[in-house]
Amino acid sequence: IAALLRTLGPQCVWAQDSADLPLLARLLRPGAALRYFVNDPLPAAPQVEAQLRALIARRGRITAGSDFAAALLRRDFPAAADAVDVIPSAIDPAMFNQGQITPERVLRLAETWRVPENASMILHLGVLRPGGGQEVFLHALAALNRRDLFGVILGAEAAAGAHAQLAAQVERHGLMGQVMLADDCRDLAAGLWLAQAVVAANDRPCGALPELLAAQAMGRPVIVSDAGAHAELVLPGETAWMIPAGDNAALSAALTEVLGLSLQERLRIAMRMQQFIAGRISYAAWLEAMQRETPAAAWAA
Repeated sequence: IAALLRTLGPQCVWAQDSADLPLLARLLRPGAALRYFVNDPLPAAPQVEAQLRALIARRGRITAGSDFAAALLRRDFPAAADAVDVIPSAIDPAMFNQGQITPERVLRLAETWRVPENASMILHLGVLRPGGGQEVFLHALAALNRRDLFGVILGAEAAAGAHAQLAAQVERHGLMGQVMLADDCRDLAAGLWLAQAVVAANDRPCGALPELLAAQAMGRPVIVSDAGAHAELVLPGETAWMIPAGDNAALSAALTEVLGLSLQERLRIAMRMQQFIAGRISYAAWLEAMQRETPAAAWAA
């Protein structure tokens, strides 16, 4: 990192790990801007507070991806409150235009995920960790007891052993052959095209999931828990079903309702979703704000 900074002499550097802040503060040349992007809640630990103080001492800024994340930062780190900006999440809707999804892309991903023919695929989003919602999702699938459903749990392992624990639960719930654990997806648009419903059922609060915006841009029914920043990415009751965090029965009921929607109801909801996405921050404005050296001033403008 030191060699890159000396060679390139950047005017602005963004960090995504608070542990890097003291090092960057020392290595950046005078006048260069230092930014720290925060999406998920930070642990309210003395070490993190010291790292944020080092950032502020250098006149750095903290950018939160949601009002939820910003509120937690200001609550847990009062000394950093005045250095926190918010740039809401955004997506490029052109990437999630159904007309751009070719059958070849969909078939290729369906084969990779081993989605059975004629199955209704449900996609769960979020990293694998305790409280990530995957356990709630498995409980709900098991309670529905429908062999025509296929679940894909999409998310990287964020806690050691989480993948193995979920695999064991899939077997315990009798869902072998009905659930796929996928670490990543290089063609999210095709994955959303395959999905009959998109779920983020985490019971531990998390930051903004831009994939939820993508799902709505694709017109896919969305079910989210009331934990974290989800409420900023959907219109509960209009573009999404919102359930109490950790409520297995509520998720089962929501899935039953979504899977029972008529074509006309799906089209009506999809139109409302796309109107909602079109009315949000544009991807171009988001990109410009993220690339500016002073994101707070740029966003206010």
